[in-house]
Amino acid sequence: MYKKWWPVTLLILGTAYLSLPGAVLVFAQSLDHAVLFISVNILVTAVYPLDRPPKTRRIRSQLEDAAMTVRKEHYIYF
Repeated sequence: MYKKWWPVTLLILGTAYLSLPGAVLVFAQSLDHAVLFISVNILVTAVYPLDRPPKTRRIRSQLEDAAMTVRKEHYIYF
């Protein structure tokens, strides 16, 4: 009974094996974008308090602009 199914099984396993690198690349790319998004958000929140001098507020707004640019360029929408 199992002898007539082995070509189908090999075909399925071969297809899965060949499509694995593509799936890994897509996952790695999305993971890379997520890490980039998180690191930019950490930079933005590092200067979060608004009761600091205007210079810090200006730096914070520049970081927020950079975060928005990163989100737009890398199509990150959370």
